Amino acid sequence: MPLFRVSDYHISPNDTNIIKGFAICFMLCHHLFLGHGDFGLFLNQIALIGKTCVALFVFVSGYGMAIQFEQLEQNNVHGHRFSKVVKFLFRRLFKFYTHYWFIFIIAVPIGVFVFGKALSSSYGTEANIYWGLILDLFGMQGFDSYNITWWFNRIIIVSWVMFPLFYWSMKSRVVSAWVLLLLFLNPGDVLWPFHSLAYGLPFYMIDYALGIFIALHIKQISYYLKFINPYIILALSLVATLFFLCSRNIELIPCFGEYLADPFIAISLSLSVVSFCRVFNSNLTFFTFLGKHSMNVYLIHTFIFLYFFHDFTYSLKNPLLIFLFVLLTSLGASYLFELLKKRLGFYKAQKRITILFEQE
Repeated sequence: MPLFRVSDYHISPNDTNIIKGFAICFMLCHHLFLGHGDFGLFLNQIALIGKTCVALFVFVSGYGMAIQFEQLEQNNVHGHRFSKVVKFLFRRLFKFYTHYWFIFIIAVPIGVFVFGKALSSSYGTEANIYWGLILDLFGMQGFDSYNITWWFNRIIIVSWVMFPLFYWSMKSRVVSAWVLLLLFLNPGDVLWPFHSLAYGLPFYMIDYALGIFIALHIKQISYYLKFINPYIILALSLVATLFFLCSRNIELIPCFGEYLADPFIAISLSLSVVSFCRVFNSNLTFFTFLGKHSMNVYLIHTFIFLYFFHDFTYSLKNPLLIFLFVLLTSLGASYLFELLKKRLGFYKAQKRITILFEQE
């Protein structure tokens, strides 16, 4: 009987949704239980590990953008390279902003007029409200956003704008090796001109760059991995994921914890997902579904457990019930938002605008 081999380790769109699904679960654990000592030390440690959700989102974002732009270049689309990059980034940002604004214009007024969370509670004095609101609309308000977890908007927007820089540096193996090494060892100095653009940017650009690098060299990576039994790859990647997740808190390797562990978590967890799906021919339906709603859940969940129903959420006492309540209500809200978008012709309008930038 021939030995079962896997020849393709590309991260497919479905694999990406699964990884996002795991990231959403990490994010909820992090936000719901961090600092709540009444749930015990163990759960607090799990909540700390959950911070790796940021690295996972940034990693798959870099991977997906590189794959899409690589296909654009391989299709020999006519036009100047600079023009192609600008239009590519515009489509990406336009889709993000339209989804973000849709939720923003619904959730923020509900917060202000129904639940009494005044704009000044986030933006400061009356004189700063309008400027803060404008910055928030463009995802650049950071931790002073109306919804505090929207600080991540600034990270993702800035990383997308920096995409061309990382894309072309990751195409060369020699250059990419130096860039990745410097980003890992000393990201602060490498990215010092960009520090003020987004909080925590230096810590997460290694994850973004790695996603781009792996996307550009996935054929070669798949070629070497196909000679190894996929069950061995699955087992090793699962063990590595668990090891690096634990290392984030405990530093099983000296001076190797927190953000330094994140790139390895992103790689090993992604490889675990890809190899599991190939070996068992599974789509991990629940995580796929969760991943498809990941952006909405990210944008919505804090309103539910922190701003709107805080007391009720934690009155449930049981951590599992709290987790399920916030997860299911966030998914329910996401489903309603998506239903409303379809009724309003949101996606048709979005497509009509983005189609203008599909061709030169």
